[in-house]
Formats: sequence, structure tokens, C-alpha cells
Amino acid sequence: MPPEAVPIGNSCFAVLISDDTFTYFSNLVPFASHPADDRAAMLMRIGRLAVISALSPQDLADAFCVSRSTVQRARRRYLAEGEAAFLKPRRGRGPSVFTPALAKRATALLEAGLSGAAVARVLGVSKASVHKWRRRGLIGKAVCAQEPAGSAVGAPCEARVAEEAGGAAGPEAGEAQPLADTAQSGEPGPLDAGTQTDRSARDLRCLGPGAGQQRAGGTGRTAVRQRRPRRAGLAARPCQALAGRRAGALGDAGRRRARQGLRRPKHFVSRQKLCLPASTGYWINALGGKPLLCLHKTLDPKMVAAIEADVVPALQDLGIVDAQAPDLTAEAPGHPALTLVFDREGWSPDLFRRLARRGIACRTWHKNFGGEDWPVEDFGATTVPIHGPATNRTASVRLAEKPVTLPNGFRVRQIRRLLDNGRQIPFIVTDPHKPMSEAAGAMFSRWSQENFFKYMRDEFNLDALPTHELEPLDPDTMVVNPLRRAYDKAIRSAERRLASLRNRSAGAARKKRPKAQLRREVSDLEGALEIARASRRNVPKHCRAGDLDEDQQLDALPSRDRRLLDIIRMIAYRAETRMMLPVMQGQGKKPHPRKLLQALMTADADILPDPANGVLRVHILGLANDACNRQIDALLNELNATETLFPGTDLRMVYEIDAAPEPTQPVSHQITRGQEV
Repeated sequence: MPPEAVPIGNSCFAVLISDDTFTYFSNLVPFASHPADDRAAMLMRIGRLAVISALSPQDLADAFCVSRSTVQRARRRYLAEGEAAFLKPRRGRGPSVFTPALAKRATALLEAGLSGAAVARVLGVSKASVHKWRRRGLIGKAVCAQEPAGSAVGAPCEARVAEEAGGAAGPEAGEAQPLADTAQSGEPGPLDAGTQTDRSARDLRCLGPGAGQQRAGGTGRTAVRQRRPRRAGLAARPCQALAGRRAGALGDAGRRRARQGLRRPKHFVSRQKLCLPASTGYWINALGGKPLLCLHKTLDPKMVAAIEADVVPALQDLGIVDAQAPDLTAEAPGHPALTLVFDREGWSPDLFRRLARRGIACRTWHKNFGGEDWPVEDFGATTVPIHGPATNRTASVRLAEKPVTLPNGFRVRQIRRLLDNGRQIPFIVTDPHKPMSEAAGAMFSRWSQENFFKYMRDEFNLDALPTHELEPLDPDTMVVNPLRRAYDKAIRSAERRLASLRNRSAGAARKKRPKAQLRREVSDLEGALEIARASRRNVPKHCRAGDLDEDQQLDALPSRDRRLLDIIRMIAYRAETRMMLPVMQGQGKKPHPRKLLQALMTADADILPDPANGVLRVHILGLANDACNRQIDALLNELNATETLFPGTDLRMVYEIDAAPEPTQPVSHQITRGQEV
């Protein structure tokens, strides 16, 4: 064994690594070798030595100049499949060079509604490559717009998919064909009316007379493929304001949400305690948490400004706030037209007074309150209503109330809750007539709003980006001046540095050490700080977005897609919440209706049209057990009582499920010794 060989730990093995060969030794005798560029052979030897010789991963990593994770992976592969795992040919990456022909095929597939991942599978490239080409504008709508109208690529993208992709987007790629395309030709079935423009709805065409039973939800991925183009078409239409229909159920409102993204103005996201690129959505919900409307803001004006400039005008447009509402600051105030409940972010005594003059009451926690505690004897047990999304309950708390005057002279009611640990939680109410118990119950019911957002994030994907497309910000929008922000950052840094130097200078003075150098540094920094502050005064706080430099330009999310998806979320959440009531009645003391409704939405069913009797029967094949079937039976009975017609037909929808009868109480028998059972 040559002296250049490297011992592997304290074992009898060694390895000699040269420029072109790896040579392995055991007890000074060479027993194997392979070319230096054969990494698979090296990993096979590492895995074998790690398993058979029980060498430590660190010894092998030092000998072969690799990481410990590489050694661990080689060991696991050797244990799982032996040496054959390292002899398999590596899977190629596929085409990695961008070509015009590849761009044409990718553009055709994207315009047909395929996702970036699906396009990558069809073309045999990585998803990262497809996303990179889309960001750079090499594929997508921009390419279609630039192609000549007379070329083959200039034809409608939907019609080019089969030709350009060679049928790869069809059944060979694992995509299910819609049932409407495979149905026999002939007269359309009774469900065909009103479904000509919806491919997923045309799947019901085969449910005509004699078609037999068809399992619902059998369209595979075809319907999923159509979501993006159909969503874009729906978002482009004027959306009818559904909030007006819900205005009668409005209670208290409040709360905002920030949604993350890229290359957008930054906002402070309280849930993550970070300042992130995001767009802000102000959600106005009813008292129990049911959503009423959402206002999207690319730039966050803060809640105090948004309530007065955006929320109140939107509620006025819905007819909730009347221009003739009574003035709550008058000597004989009337009843408010609306009450807003929000957290400490909306704290503003001046806002409270302005809203009160317009007949709008406010309830919020008393921010930065440092007053003295009230005597415990002032608090009395009070039953307050706690409002939930579907039902209400009551709670017994200890409350007390006194009038207080805010710093601006506005006199309001302050209500405090006494906790078991002696802490007093204050909040203010500007409504002079609302009973203390109802005002406190509405304030404590804000947890229903927090639960709403948590549930919407988990189940309705509330914080997800609706699209990866961005649009430029309106040039006339006023944004924070980047130069002013740079001055602020530099001044804060200099102030921290100056405070540190002053502390060091004071310490040196106490210890009677030379401090001439520190004095010069403090003097120079004070002069620079004064110059920076004087320069900042000449820089405006805000500027037009169009005046920013090219590298400072801000983008925004398209508002139409967000508005459409939020409307769908609101309708789905309110419908699910309404369906909770009959389900909860059959679930006992600890109901969990939303889980059961989720199981119902994903359950299999048979759709049985009966045109002779004017009925469309939806036979649900059953849930997890008989108990779940019985709990859902009350909901189906309520749905059947509505006698709803399937859209575009005269068939009445009837829901049914095989619900087993309630189990009977078993008869108790006494068994004596020796009796056979």
C-alpha cells in the first residue's frame, strides 16, 4: 500500500484517491478500484463500508471528502436495495434548452388552461423551467399576442393543443375525458339545458332516459383544468353585490387580513410578527362571524383611516348607514344606526367622535389604559350573550361600568371585566343606550371573528395567492417616498450609535480615563445627524408611484380574481354555516357539524333523473357509519322541503341517504351460574 493512501478510521481499510482512479485497500492489499469520475461506484463502496464494517459516518466523510449526509444517504440506499441501487441508470433531466418550438407548445398548453406543472409534464421539462419562462415573458399570453395572425401558431390556442402537444394532454397523459365528449350522439338529456357553456356541467348530459346510474364526481381532472380560464371569465364580468342581501343580518363588524405575495408594498402581518410584501383585505363580518363584505387595498391605509374612508362608505352604499342617522353626541342622543366592533388597532378618540356624530357607535378595547383599578365591590355577576356563527350561548362574568372622558374630551362608557386572577380588562362603548350585558357580549364575541379567519385559512385557503400574475400599480397612487425611508433608517442608526458613544464617554469620565477621541466622535456624529435631519425636512413623506425609479416600481395583484374568489368563499362559508343547525341537533352535547359536512361534500352519490315524475334523485351512498347517516338525515329533510329545481330544468331535487334506525335499548337478562348463553 502506498504511503499516500488514507486510512479509514481505525479499521483495516484505506483508500487512495488520485486524479483518475480510486483504489481500495484491505490489510495493505488492494481489492477494488474504479475511475475517479464514477460517483455511483464511490457511493456504493461508501454504503457497503458503512453497513458491513460499521464505520462511523464521520470517518467515511473525512476519508472520501464528502458530507455526512452523503454517507447517510448511501448507507440507507445500500440497506434498502443493496449494490443494485447504485447500478441503476440515472434519470435524465429532459430538454433543458429553450427553443421557439418549445415556447409555442408551452404557450398553447397554457392558453388551454393547463397549469405550469401539467405543462412541464407534457413537455418533459422541470416545473422550475416553465415558471422561469413565464416570469420572463417567453411563454404565455405575451407570446400569443406577438405571433403573426396568419401563422399556424396564431390560431386559437384551445384548438392547437391536440396538434401541438401531439395528444399528450389527453388520456395518454392520465387526463380523464369529460363524459359529455364520450356520450353517444342523439337528443340531449333532460339536464342539458343551460349547461352548454360549462364543460364540467355538460358531464351530466349522459344522465338522460335509459342512461343508467352515473357516479357523481367522475369527471377526473378535466374540470380542474378549466378552473383558471373559467375563473378569469367570471372575474371579468361585473359582480353583483351580494352584501345587500345580507344587510338585514348585520350585527357588529371589524377585522382586516393581510395576504402575502412578491414585489408588492410591505405591510406588518400581525400573525407572523413580520413586515412582508402583502396586500390588505378589510373583512366586515356580522356579529357571529358571518362574512358580509371584503375591501381589498393594495396599499394599507391603516385601520383608522380605512374605517372612515372605505368601510363606512361601503356600508352606506348598501343602505346600512343612513345619512339621517341621529347624532350620538347630542344632549338627547338617539339609537345608533350601526355599531362597529374592532380591536386596538382602530383606537382613535377623534374617530370615535366623528363616527358618533354620524350615528355610528364603536366598541373596542381601551388602548394603553393605565388607570387605577376599581373596587372589587363594584363588580357584579352578569349573564352575557356569546354570539357564534350558527348558535348563541351565554356566559356569567363579573362586570362594572363607569363614564370616562377620553383625552380629546369625548365622554364615553367604560366597561370592565374582572378576571379570576384579579385583573381588570377595560373596553369603551360610545352607544349610550345599549345594555351593559349586550355590549360586553358583543365585545367578547370577537373570538368568533378570529375563529372565522383560522377556519378560512385552514379549509378555504384564504391566504393563498389567487394568481401569479401581477399588474403595475396605478401611477397616481401615493406611496411612501423611498428616499424619505432611507433618511429615516440612517437617522435611526445614527441615533443608536450616538447613544452608545455617549454612554462610553460618560463611563470614561467616571473612570478618569482620556476621552478626547470619544468626544470628537460624538461631536462629528452629532453634526452629521443634524445635517441628515435638515435634509430629511426637504424630502416629502409620500410621492407618486409613477415617479419611482424603475428598480423601485411596485406591482399589485389583479383585484378581479381576488374579489371573485372571496365572493365564492363567503357564499360557501355562509351555506355551510346554515347547514350546521340541523346537523347539530342530532349530535348531542359536543357537536362537530363542520367535519360531518365536509364528509358529506366528498361522499359518493348516484344521480338518478326521473323525468316522468319530475324528480332528480341524489342518492348519497353513505358516510363513515350509521350514526353519521342519521345525523345528516335531518339536513336532507330540510333541503328536500325547499323543493329546489335543478337549474335550467323542471326537475325537483330530492336528497336521500340510507340512514339506519336508532339502536334499541338491549333487554337486560340475569345470568346464573351454570346457565348456557
